[in-house]
Amino acid sequence: KGMEICSDAITPEEAQGVPHHLVGFLSPNEAYTVQDFVYNASNVITDIHHRSKIPIIAGGTLYYSEALLFKNFCSENALRVNNTKNTKNNNAIEEKLNNIADDDLWDALNAVDPIMANFYHRN
Repeated sequence: KGMEICSDAITPEEAQGVPHHLVGFLSPNEAYTVQDFVYNASNVITDIHHRSKIPIIAGGTLYYSEALLFKNFCSENALRVNNTKNTKNNNAIEEKLNNIADDDLWDALNAVDPIMANFYHRN
C-alpha cells in the first residue's frame, strides 16, 4: 500500500479487468515472509483453479516464486518457522545492524563475499 509509483504497480486501466492478487495489500512497515507468500499464493491459486481458470505467476522476487513453484526450494522446517519468533530475531538483527557504521558493514560483507560487495556502494 502506498508504494504504487516506486513499485510500478499495475493500474486498473492496465489490468483491463484481469484480476491481480497479492498486490498492494501490505503497508511498507508490515512484515511479510516467504512463508506468508507461499501460504497466501497457494490459497489464491487454489481459488483460481476452483473457478476453472489458469493462474499466471508474475512479478515479485524470484526467491518467492521459486519457493512457491519448487516444493524442495525451502525446507519444510523453514516454511513452518514461527513468525513471531522471526520478527523478534529480525528486530534484534536490524537493531544491531543499524548501530554499525556503513563502512564497517560494507567491509564485513566484502570480507565474506567480495563479488556481492561490489554490487553495493559503501554508503
